[in-house]
Amino acid sequence: MKNNVADIYELTPLQQGMLYHTLSTPQSAVYNMQMDYALEGELDVDALEQSWKLILDRHDVLRTAFVWAGVAKPYQVVHRSSQLNIAQYDWRGMPASEQQQKILSFVTEDRARAFDLSKPGLIRLSLITRDETHYRFVWTFHHIILEGWSAAILAGEFWKAYHELRSQRSPGLPPVRRYAEYISWLKQQDQAKAEAYWREKLKDFKAASVLPIDKATTGEEAQVVNVDVYRDELTQEQTRALRELARKNRVTLNTVVQGLWAVLLGRYTGETDILFGAALSGRPPDLSGAESIVGLFVNVLPVRVKISPDEPVFSWLQQLQLDQAVMRQYEYSSLMQVKSWSELPSGQPLFQTVLG
Repeated sequence: MKNNVADIYELTPLQQGMLYHTLSTPQSAVYNMQMDYALEGELDVDALEQSWKLILDRHDVLRTAFVWAGVAKPYQVVHRSSQLNIAQYDWRGMPASEQQQKILSFVTEDRARAFDLSKPGLIRLSLITRDETHYRFVWTFHHIILEGWSAAILAGEFWKAYHELRSQRSPGLPPVRRYAEYISWLKQQDQAKAEAYWREKLKDFKAASVLPIDKATTGEEAQVVNVDVYRDELTQEQTRALRELARKNRVTLNTVVQGLWAVLLGRYTGETDILFGAALSGRPPDLSGAESIVGLFVNVLPVRVKISPDEPVFSWLQQLQLDQAVMRQYEYSSLMQVKSWSELPSGQPLFQTVLG
């Protein structure tokens, strides 16, 4: 076992939170993520397997396990090698309607199946053959090792390697930056400055911005409840118009969306001092090559917005954007730490809504 250990390092703040919640509800699949490809044409299964082996060998996070029992604090352990086979299913000869129903059931069940975080390779690959030219390739993984940005990097490398190997050429993938570089960067950050910033930012904030529909499930008796999901999309014309409006007023589209969300929360809660969570990429600009590192970087931190009805809208949004630029200097902060630096009572969450 020891001979197979390549590296050991601490968890990021978000990984710590995910580990805690996963261990608290071991059968939960809330942190399972999935990519599902419908493939057409002739498929070279050998090249597919070789490509994945190459990706597995390249990236430490794909060979990482987590250790928490018998240690003062949890660690992630990178293994030198890890075995992961592509599970193959042959459904040729089955009626198309039956195939489709089985695929829907399969992807749902696979996403719901829990991972053992103590074992390396927190990822599952499955290849379903529908006929000689139609396939489904399902890739399920635990969020503690990857986020969407990293998954996109892996997918790009994987398919590039597949096409090159299929043509008997060298994949020619770029050099790998290790996730350990980010862990080292985190250790170098000034926690005292972060604490001072967040204490000032959250000063005098005493209660989370709670939507009226959430009031029945807040406090010590709060429970996870079933929710309905509604989705709506702006048209391309509406999106273009919104982008152009933001550009003309020297703010980003993200700032506009945050402002709109703050106003919406203000309308529902009747408050002018609003706090909500925002998902951040977490990739520090001063860490060389951070944009190409595969691992978990994303973080969720509070955004405090004071609504000023008499202030011009875009002047208000420009100030919100400046505030966000300052906050990004401290986006390495742990949400748990930030909560401890606030004035909210113990047991009360910082926010009830998160803007992704």
